This record gives sequence, C-alpha cells and structure tokens, in this order.
Amino acid sequence: MLAGGVLVGAINIYLVASLLPTAVADLGGASFYAWNMTIYLVAMVIATMLAGRSLSQWGNVGAYLLGFATFTAGSLACALSPAMAVLLVLAAAGP
Repeated sequence: MLAGGVLVGAINIYLVASLLPTAVADLGGASFYAWNMTIYLVAMVIATMLAGRSLSQWGNVGAYLLGFATFTAGSLACALSPAMAVLLVLAAAGP
C-alpha cells in the first residue's frame, strides 16, 4: 500500500513537471506558473499530514480509495479548466 501511494505521488510530480509548460502555453497565464507548483506542493503537504488520520478512521483500503477518488476528481476538474486562473482555483479546492 505504501509503495502504491509513493508511486502515485511520483507519477503525479512527473506529470505536473513535464506537462505544465504545455498547459501554460495552451491556457495562457505564464505569470501564474510558479503559483501552480506552489499550490500543488502545499496540497501535498496537507494531504501527507492528514494521511495518518485517514488511515486510522477508514483503514488502509478506505483511505487509499478516498485518496484515489480525490486525485481523480481533482485531475478531471483541472483537465477541464478553460484558463490558468480557473486551474489554480480547482487545484486549491481539491488536492
């Protein structure tokens, strides 16, 4: 389970780092470039702090399912955003 969580985090960092320049070019908002990574890293820190509570409340499987569901919903919302400012708000709302 731990390896799966680390794998998802590593894949997410890789995808954000490699696809963000393309997203900025498509959506505009180059001035928001640094904010995107900042919000992403703050959300990762908050999620890491809440992991222990989630594990004790819902168990291993429930916590990971909740994490995967949140990740999927946030990724879908960000993928559908029409502008960089909207992407930042959606990224902050659902890490």
